[in-house]
Amino acid sequence: MSEATEVPEVAVTATDPSVTRPVVEKVDSAAAWKNRSQRTITLPSGTQVDIVLPNIAEMAAAGQIPNQLIEAAANKLEGVNVAPTQDALAKQAEFNRYMVAKMVKYPTIAEGDVPDLPADDTDLLQKIAFRDTDFDAVGAHISGLETVPSFRRFRLLDE
Repeated sequence: MSEATEVPEVAVTATDPSVTRPVVEKVDSAAAWKNRSQRTITLPSGTQVDIVLPNIAEMAAAGQIPNQLIEAAANKLEGVNVAPTQDALAKQAEFNRYMVAKMVKYPTIAEGDVPDLPADDTDLLQKIAFRDTDFDAVGAHISGLETVPSFRRFRLLDE
């Protein structure tokens, strides 16, 4: 029988005081609510970044998505599975890079930087951008709700 290998704990956890977690409370103005849109998350590489979740429909309505990416954005919004042609895949990859660069607020990155970043980091950022997950790499809810007892019960986090 072989000995079990001890897995080292991740150095940064959801309770790490260096991670900015929002306080769950009522806000008294629209301005205060807007100020809560930026979140600090931890990526698989251990890197912490500040993000703002993109609203693809609002970005499209405001003309913030480049014309050549509108079709890819619409397909993502509507959940359309496009035939995997070279052109469709290239447009989807470009749209994913665009969304990652737009949502990361600190450190500031350009769309051209995205392919050089760790793939597991950009994969997680894409999943968060497209609402495929709402937890970061260390299991912290991207809005800090993992600290709220009712949320923990709802998501069965303590079982």
